[in-house]
Amino acid sequence: GKTVAAITADLQKLGKQAFIEECWTERLREFPLEMKIWDDCVRTGKFPQISATNKGEVQFVDLIGAKNGSGATFKATDLYWPIPVNEIQRNPNLTQNEGYSAK
Repeated sequence: GKTVAAITADLQKLGKQAFIEECWTERLREFPLEMKIWDDCVRTGKFPQISATNKGEVQFVDLIGAKNGSGATFKATDLYWPIPVNEIQRNPNLTQNEGYSAK
């Protein structure tokens, strides 16, 4: 394997986006069943898809419009949490986020 110095040198050659994607790819390798990528998806607006070649290569596609493992398509409304009812009751200028009940 590579030395820490060699790995560090390789990482320093990457641009900002390539570095982010390399870190994220490593997280996917280390925690494949931990289901801890949602915050990364929301933060970056990207969704990791394993390449069709099954060689473990990861491609980052736009989150909105991507399909998850169950075949559902991500929508912009999937990125928002509901506003707590007590907040809406206290402030009549607030409206509930789309996709959630305004009860």
